[in-house]
Amino acid sequence: MNSLISVKNSLFSGFVTTVSSGLEKLNSVVYTAMGLPQPESRSCSMWKCVKISSDKSGGTLSKFVFCYKISQLENKEISRWDIDKKIEATFPAIEFLETSPDLIMSFMHRDPMSIFEASSAEQRTVLKELGYSSSIEGDNICLTVPDAKMISYRWEQIRSAHQLPPISIISSDGIATDKEFTEVYEKHDGLLSDGKEMIHDHLVHISGILNEIIASKGNYPLYRPKMKKLILSLTVEPVQWAKENNLDYNYAELEALCGMQTDTYSVPTISEFLNPTMEIIEQIRHRSASIWNPYFQQRFKRNIEELFKKLDEVLIYYYGEKLGLKREDIATLIKEMLDYKPKYQALGDSPASILTTVALNLYGLANNVPGASKPYIVRVWQRTGKMPDLIEKWKDGLKL
Repeated sequence: MNSLISVKNSLFSGFVTTVSSGLEKLNSVVYTAMGLPQPESRSCSMWKCVKISSDKSGGTLSKFVFCYKISQLENKEISRWDIDKKIEATFPAIEFLETSPDLIMSFMHRDPMSIFEASSAEQRTVLKELGYSSSIEGDNICLTVPDAKMISYRWEQIRSAHQLPPISIISSDGIATDKEFTEVYEKHDGLLSDGKEMIHDHLVHISGILNEIIASKGNYPLYRPKMKKLILSLTVEPVQWAKENNLDYNYAELEALCGMQTDTYSVPTISEFLNPTMEIIEQIRHRSASIWNPYFQQRFKRNIEELFKKLDEVLIYYYGEKLGLKREDIATLIKEMLDYKPKYQALGDSPASILTTVALNLYGLANNVPGASKPYIVRVWQRTGKMPDLIEKWKDGLKL
């Protein structure tokens, strides 16, 4: 009797598998016939895309289901460690890095739209009109998000009613290179993947950008050029100059840092960039270093502090020369700063922190950023106590 039941169960299981496989093939044919992408092409390790639909905009809506059930999260069956390992297994990270079980559940219990960082009633309204939604369906957490084409079309339809500025969100077929990512944000407001990075782009970049624009409205057109100038002057321009002048650096690492800084600067609060100060720029630098260190350790097998040293050296060369200093003198002082061994490892008293202080203040002095200090740079250099003559030479040589 038991063997008969076993055979029946086996046959039923095989039947279900066959039907499921047949439905998947049928769905695949239907999506192809409709000219739509396959949902699997937008799935990632944390979110499975289960449905794609279109409307008159020619764009698409994608519905995603979180990979863990609500019951698993509520019963603490899934830990942050489980999720971290899942993310690491699909490097480069294509997931929402803050997708912790507790955070996901807090979003859903508080206000499902808050997962898109929509804190005001108007932000929630606009995002819903653009096609964003989130819900709990049975034991599943679900998100629906628009692609770049749908955002652009619907934004234009509602822009006048909400007094919103024009925007440019463009799509990417895959994972953009560091250089492509930086170049896109020089010319556009956002880059949205059509593939496996779609949900990451929405949760980390696009929804945050849209919310800032909705909140700031008239201020956004004032903020955008300042953000562009900051990204270019702190990353792209100095690195390109160093490359053209044959300075000996690993430019794959430097371009990755440019992409990372662009990523970090692309979603600040509007107030930070309407009137940026040295304090704000330093805060963003420290914020980006703490957030991105695991990524750079995995990608380059190096601590991000070591990579920032190289970017800071480039900034010192670039802005030092702009301020009238000789390259050979810059090289000598950079070496002295790197060789500096403080008596006490106090906060802000290490070769890395000294390089950063000098680099950002030289940048600030060259670009008239409030808070940049020539005396402060000199005091930092004097802390090494090794090169008083050269320090005096630099102090007197700065064209300020």
